[in-house]
Amino acid sequence: MTESSEPKIYQIDSGLDDRAKHEKLNFILRQIQNGIGSTAKAVATLQSSGSGGGTSDHAALTHLSYATSGHTGFAPTAHTHSHPTLSNLDFASSGHTGFIGGSGTIGRISKFTAADTIGDSIIYENAGKIGIAEPSPEAILDAANMHTLYTDYEGGAAPSAPAAGHLRIYAATDAGINAMEAMDPTGLTGRLLQDTFRIARNTSGSPIGKAKAVYFTGSTGQKPNFSPAKSDSLTTMQAIGVTTAAVNDNNFTRLMVTGRLAGFDTTMWNEGDSLYVSSTTAGELTNVKPGFPLFAQLVATVEYKHATQGAILVNCHDIQSIGTTDHSQLSNLVAPADDHTQYLPISGTRPMDGQLGPKVVTLSDAAIIATDATLGNHFRVTLGGNRTLGNPTGAYDGQILRIELAQDGTGGRTISFGNKIIKPSNVPTIILTTTPTAVDMIQLVYNSVQDKYVITGVLTNIYGV
Repeated sequence: MTESSEPKIYQIDSGLDDRAKHEKLNFILRQIQNGIGSTAKAVATLQSSGSGGGTSDHAALTHLSYATSGHTGFAPTAHTHSHPTLSNLDFASSGHTGFIGGSGTIGRISKFTAADTIGDSIIYENAGKIGIAEPSPEAILDAANMHTLYTDYEGGAAPSAPAAGHLRIYAATDAGINAMEAMDPTGLTGRLLQDTFRIARNTSGSPIGKAKAVYFTGSTGQKPNFSPAKSDSLTTMQAIGVTTAAVNDNNFTRLMVTGRLAGFDTTMWNEGDSLYVSSTTAGELTNVKPGFPLFAQLVATVEYKHATQGAILVNCHDIQSIGTTDHSQLSNLVAPADDHTQYLPISGTRPMDGQLGPKVVTLSDAAIIATDATLGNHFRVTLGGNRTLGNPTGAYDGQILRIELAQDGTGGRTISFGNKIIKPSNVPTIILTTTPTAVDMIQLVYNSVQDKYVITGVLTNIYGV
């Protein structure tokens, strides 16, 4: 039995509500689709009740609209044959929700361009990489015009350390203020715009601990080498930073040049202490400033005193020179507290203006008069009895000593000499002026080879008493 080629007429009563109309329409569509499999030509028309007859004009189907050329978006999936007139349907949005139309581009992420329509967004996907306004992304996430972008970071507690080979950047909240930090796989944290690091290699031959002062010794592959600094010699100075972690020999680590280093014992110091390179133990820091002839270099200041979470502020200064007003650093000089003009460092040949003279030292009267030659070149003593001038001490080779021997108010005092004070035969016999308050002067020259003080001159009654 063959099907009639006459058009079938389906009616939808215009008096039905929208829900009933939709159900009737779905029924009609199923009937039309069932008829598509027949070899007979099937033409479906819809007629509203009371309209006066059927029609093959699809534009008259009030709840259907046909897509324009190409009829993209809707294709029957339950049949192997397509109907020449109902091959593809595009359901208008008037009351028929759930149907989405539109088109897209391969490799482009879609977006809704209207409530029921999709189209291209500015996001691309290519070989597992995402591009924002970038059709050919070169990284997992890439974007065109990156210089116009910015990122807001929400502050909080520091995260856990990242996996090996990664660096984690985040915003940390410190005292209510957010600051950018970076953390490496070891947990070492550096605060951006605060801490400065230098990657370098330990070539000292031994492991070096954390928070040790180090100096550069050379380079390997454009990376500096370092060893522990020590302030007793310029060959082991000046320090350029401190180690941020313990490092074995021939291994690389980060050296902190400036910034805040925390997480170690600082209980041996007090908060606010200045820390210098030690002169006794290589690499150690000390709160005792090295004096002359050592080299003082300020490296850090103690910020927080704690056995495990102590912190220092690192800022390596230049080696400090000893100024003319800092005579307390000169171990062999005694400088008056109120007068530093008496000491003039001299090297080479220099012209000098003004007066330059030795300091006169008063000796203590005693049975054996002691003379410390390190105190000066010109000495005075008043004899309270018959005395012996003891062997001077501390003289340097060739030093000239002038000693004034004054009689007290009684007079008649005599002088004898220690066994290292000798009188050449061509020097007159020394006989002091015995007049009360009279002053005689003798001059000695020290010979360190012979360890003798030679009397080179005698002046009697020099002030004419």
